[in-house]
Amino acid sequence: MRRLLSVLALVAALSADAQVTCVGADCQTPDDSFTTIDMVEDFISGGLTTLATGALGMSFTALSTGTGLGTTSVPALQGAFRFQSHVSNDNSGVIIGIGSFNSFSTFSSQTVWTSKDWSFDCVFQPGSNSTAATNVGMFFGLAAAFTTDPMAGVGSIGVRWDSDRSDTTFMFVTCDSSTTGCGSNGDDTNQAVVASTITPVAGTNYRMRIRRAAAGVGGNPTLYFRINDEAEKTFCAAGCDDVLTQAPAGTVALSPVYFYVTRTTTGVLTGDLDYLRVRIPGVVRY
Repeated sequence: MRRLLSVLALVAALSADAQVTCVGADCQTPDDSFTTIDMVEDFISGGLTTLATGALGMSFTALSTGTGLGTTSVPALQGAFRFQSHVSNDNSGVIIGIGSFNSFSTFSSQTVWTSKDWSFDCVFQPGSNSTAATNVGMFFGLAAAFTTDPMAGVGSIGVRWDSDRSDTTFMFVTCDSSTTGCGSNGDDTNQAVVASTITPVAGTNYRMRIRRAAAGVGGNPTLYFRINDEAEKTFCAAGCDDVLTQAPAGTVALSPVYFYVTRTTTGVLTGDLDYLRVRIPGVVRY
């Protein structure tokens, strides 16, 4: 009797435990607990290698004579990655992306960017070497090019700040063209731009957040952009700050990327990326 009571108590405890998951042939669906992609690159472990930096191995590409410094290269950069331009070369700097841009096809070649809810989050400090945060090109978000300026690629969803495009504040951009529109100063045939309320200041950390909600403003698919604690700026079919028709199609290969270059030949310009997180719930593994 004592053993029977113990068994009954165990069954009752398991029944009350919401964390117990059915696994095995008796289940209606297979257990698949890895359908949420949650990647956080904080650069705490590992230094700069040939093609990667940080614990997750973000791809690293130097533009012109730009360089990137890992956490083991500069003691002051523990937990950050430094983008660095060159004193005498215009358009020199660094691009990094999660996974190699070509091997990220598990997600980039799918319609995940137009069918799933997802979010990007990072902290970035422009002008981290106390050089004025001017004459700079910066992009954070999704882009379809890795070895060239992602702002002029075949498609992008991201945060932009670029002196070549006369940006005075951070700008939120969506673009879907392989020929025209991307990288324009403002709205174009294939590009929509909404201004942030925040102007970059050298040596200041900014938290940048981008997310997509399938049922956002008015129940429509919506892209949300935000710097620090400002009110989110939105792109959707109707009722948002701008329309969403410029968002890249699901067939366009996109990958998470951070881009930082100088737009001058005077002075070394740097920017420090503290961490970068990509979260995509509901991605099917099989």
